Amino acid sequence: MEPGHIICNADRMASNILSHITEEFLVCQICLEDYDRPKILPCLHTFCQGCLEKLPVAKSTDGPGKLSCPTCRQDAALPKDGVRALKDNFLVTKLSDVMKQTSDSAQEGMGEARCSTCEAGVHATSYCVDCPDYLCQNCATSHCRPKPTRSHRVVTLKDLKSGKVLVSARTGEPSKCSIHKEVHKFYCETCRQVICLHCVVTSHKEHKYVEVEEAAGKEIGAMEGLLGGVKRGAILQDMWLDELRGSGEKWASEVKKMTRDIERQADAIIVAVQKLKDQRLVQLRSLHEARQKQLASAINTADTSLTQAKNTIQFVGHLLVNGNPVELMTVAEGVKEELMKRSDNSVRTNLSSTKSFKELTYNPASLNIQEEISKLMGDLKQKDVEVAIPPVAGLQIKANASLSHCKEVKLYKAVGKAGKAEGEFDSPLCIAITGGQDIVATDYRNKCLQVVDKEGGFKRKIDLGFQPECVTALDNGELLVTGDGPKVHVMNSEGSGKRVIHVKNVAEKDTVGGGIAVDGLGRIVVTVGWQVLVLLPNGTSVCEFGDRDFGYILRVATDSRNHVIVSDMRNNNVKVFDPEYGIVFKFGKHGSGDGQLDHPMGLYVDEDDNIIVCDSHNHRVSQFDRDGLFVRHLLTREDGLHYPWGLSLMQDGKMVVCDMNSKNGRMKLFSLK
Repeated sequence: MEPGHIICNADRMASNILSHITEEFLVCQICLEDYDRPKILPCLHTFCQGCLEKLPVAKSTDGPGKLSCPTCRQDAALPKDGVRALKDNFLVTKLSDVMKQTSDSAQEGMGEARCSTCEAGVHATSYCVDCPDYLCQNCATSHCRPKPTRSHRVVTLKDLKSGKVLVSARTGEPSKCSIHKEVHKFYCETCRQVICLHCVVTSHKEHKYVEVEEAAGKEIGAMEGLLGGVKRGAILQDMWLDELRGSGEKWASEVKKMTRDIERQADAIIVAVQKLKDQRLVQLRSLHEARQKQLASAINTADTSLTQAKNTIQFVGHLLVNGNPVELMTVAEGVKEELMKRSDNSVRTNLSSTKSFKELTYNPASLNIQEEISKLMGDLKQKDVEVAIPPVAGLQIKANASLSHCKEVKLYKAVGKAGKAEGEFDSPLCIAITGGQDIVATDYRNKCLQVVDKEGGFKRKIDLGFQPECVTALDNGELLVTGDGPKVHVMNSEGSGKRVIHVKNVAEKDTVGGGIAVDGLGRIVVTVGWQVLVLLPNGTSVCEFGDRDFGYILRVATDSRNHVIVSDMRNNNVKVFDPEYGIVFKFGKHGSGDGQLDHPMGLYVDEDDNIIVCDSHNHRVSQFDRDGLFVRHLLTREDGLHYPWGLSLMQDGKMVVCDMNSKNGRMKLFSLK
């Protein structure tokens, strides 16, 4: 796929990371010069030590005072020794050096670089940051397949030259102890600081300490978990801003309508009630102006919170990618505190600021004009209303199960013969498992969802009025269903609480939605024709990608890294896209051999990111690893499969497969051992 086929509203600003880092990270926002002794505040904003020392210090009862952050206005308590005792931002210092190093290395020999690993002398197109080696196109493709080099970072020479990537952010002179001049190798959990070997046997010998890499590994896991909450909070803030702005537009429309109503009433009795008309209009505009100010304040507050969350995400993202363990542990406490402060849970508690919003209505009177002039003009009323808080972003329910250690798959039960009665199926296409471990299947030709318990016993049928393609279950109790044009139907497992998300930016308006999944940030991924579209939980479009070379029947899944996995039935392959929706790799081609596919349909990604594919016309279910390498055929025709179209795993260790044309049960439950 060419980059031009990807349209990402959220990522347009990331066209040149190098210049972005220069502006955002290497320039002090007080003096607007390169950082001199950068110090980091608890809110994660960084300034020159000298600039901070010039700021006024507010008095504090429990310390030497506090500063107000020039960027976000949060109060920052100063340490005992003042500004100079604030933690250094090692990452900014290192990035300053890396920027020049990267720029210099990127310009050296770009036109003459040749592949370092093959003997053909082919011009290099990529560069492995970890080796480091120049690679041709073929070597770059195969470089990340073997286990020893699977985690290596391979970048294009174009990106290296343009500055879109930094090649040495984790390299360079190791951090050393300021006292003993030895390399920092340990982290003292008692003192919460990085130390050298000499420190271990002297001032810290009775303390609890671990290797700095081990400590950093724990902190990285904690930060990544907290960062997910902040990212979800940022999405929630984004939706909240949409709601607030929508309220402003709605109010403006309401005011226009009420103004017209007032003027129509006034025109009928223009002579007698001219003065009264003017009074009412003044009253209306006054009330509207007051609440507009209130709305503007709410929008400003929400926008500030979102900006702070984005700044936090950006800082921590650079810290996790570019910071070494010492740098990470130096700021870990403050970073985690800020992450918890910006999490989605804390965000929701701040979204009640609109409870005092007023709704304006105008109620014209319909009485005798001569007798009831005052009543005829009507009056303006206001009442307390709340702007609807955006829905909680539900996450897709996935079983805590992996096929990595599964040695045997056996048929446990086959249920649901062909037919139209309750518990009978006519073309089941997709399976989802609810939080209560009920099995939900899309029954295409019967135009319904069928819900059975974990043993396959019929529970209920949900009539839809359209032919459902796919369904996914969320941990907030919602089901997302496709098949009704470019729409996503949202309901609970009882079929009530229905609402519809209209998918925008669809190229083929008459094409129905197909595959659907939800990633770890609560974003909905849905396919419509050859397109893959990404939405916020409220339906706001985030991104759309794909091209007309894709087939029109696509299924989709996401993994723990928020990669998007797409099965393409027409092209007989599976494509894997990164969280920015650029293609990482694809696997499979038409055939019946190992690793080959014939009309691949439903997908499932297990706990270890193994990719499970319904290879429908080969009458089997196949397992691939996270890198697309063939592992094995889990199920074949010998296991009773005919045309598997969808599957899912259950918490109790079962695999559920819907089989399109099976005579011995359209839904099959398999036990995993």
